[in-house]
Amino acid sequence: MPRKSTKKERGVFEKDPGSEIWWIRYYIDGRERREKVGRKKDAVDLYRIRKADALRGVKLPVQRSKSASRRWHTTLSAS
Repeated sequence: MPRKSTKKERGVFEKDPGSEIWWIRYYIDGRERREKVGRKKDAVDLYRIRKADALRGVKLPVQRSKSASRRWHTTLSAS
Protein backbone atom coordinates (compact mmCIF):
# COMPACT_ATOMS: atom_id res chain seq x y z
CA MET A 1 0.00 0.00 0.00
CA PRO A 2 1.37 3.43 -0.85
CA ARG A 3 2.08 5.80 1.98
CA LYS A 4 -0.07 8.82 2.49
CA SER A 5 1.90 11.85 1.45
CA THR A 6 1.46 14.76 3.81
CA LYS A 7 1.95 17.87 1.75
CA LYS A 8 3.16 20.82 3.76
CA GLU A 9 0.85 23.78 3.50
CA ARG A 10 2.63 27.08 3.00
CA GLY A 11 1.94 29.48 5.87
CA VAL A 12 0.84 26.78 8.34
CA PHE A 13 3.28 25.80 11.06
CA GLU A 14 3.61 24.27 14.50
CA LYS A 15 5.44 26.82 16.67
CA ASP A 16 6.66 24.21 19.15
CA PRO A 17 7.12 20.88 17.35
CA GLY A 18 5.01 18.18 18.96
CA SER A 19 2.70 20.65 20.73
CA GLU A 20 -0.22 19.95 18.34
CA ILE A 21 -1.00 23.70 18.35
CA TRP A 22 -0.87 25.10 14.84
CA TRP A 23 -0.41 28.68 13.67
CA ILE A 24 -0.90 30.44 10.37
CA ARG A 25 1.32 33.16 8.89
CA TYR A 26 0.44 35.39 5.96
CA TYR A 27 1.24 38.86 4.64
CA ILE A 28 -1.19 41.70 3.98
CA ASP A 29 0.10 44.98 2.53
CA GLY A 30 3.67 43.89 3.28
CA ARG A 31 2.98 43.26 6.99
CA GLU A 32 3.24 39.82 8.52
CA ARG A 33 0.20 38.54 10.39
CA ARG A 34 0.12 35.43 12.56
CA GLU A 35 -2.81 33.70 14.20
CA LYS A 36 -2.93 30.83 16.67
CA VAL A 37 -5.49 28.31 15.45
CA GLY A 38 -5.28 24.92 17.16
CA ARG A 39 -5.74 21.78 15.06
CA LYS A 40 -3.81 21.40 11.81
CA LYS A 41 -6.89 20.93 9.65
CA ASP A 42 -8.46 24.08 11.11
CA ALA A 43 -5.22 25.97 10.49
CA VAL A 44 -5.09 24.89 6.84
CA ASP A 45 -8.74 25.84 6.33
CA LEU A 46 -8.35 29.25 8.02
CA TYR A 47 -5.15 29.97 6.08
CA ARG A 48 -6.96 29.40 2.80
CA ILE A 49 -9.84 31.63 3.92
CA ARG A 50 -7.49 34.45 5.00
CA LYS A 51 -5.55 34.32 1.73
CA ALA A 52 -8.76 34.40 -0.31
CA ASP A 53 -10.12 37.30 1.77
CA ALA A 54 -6.88 39.22 1.27
CA LEU A 55 -7.06 38.77 -2.49
CA ARG A 56 -10.69 39.93 -2.55
CA GLY A 57 -9.88 42.94 -0.36
CA VAL A 58 -12.08 41.88 2.55
CA LYS A 59 -11.27 43.66 5.81
CA LEU A 60 -9.49 41.28 8.15
CA PRO A 61 -9.78 41.14 11.96
CA VAL A 62 -7.91 43.92 13.76
CA GLN A 63 -4.79 42.83 15.59
CA ARG A 64 -3.89 44.57 18.81
CA SER A 65 -0.30 45.62 19.12
CA LYS A 66 1.73 44.34 22.02
CA SER A 67 2.50 47.86 23.21
CA ALA A 68 -1.21 48.75 23.30
CA SER A 69 -1.89 45.64 25.38
CA ARG A 70 0.91 46.55 27.79
CA ARG A 71 -0.39 50.12 28.19
CA TRP A 72 -3.87 48.79 28.91
CA HIS A 73 -2.51 46.30 31.45
CA THR A 74 -0.38 48.92 33.22
CA THR A 75 -3.36 51.27 33.37
CA LEU A 76 -5.40 48.58 35.11
CA SER A 77 -2.55 47.71 37.46
CA ALA A 78 -2.10 51.36 38.48
CA SER A 79 -5.80 51.74 39.41
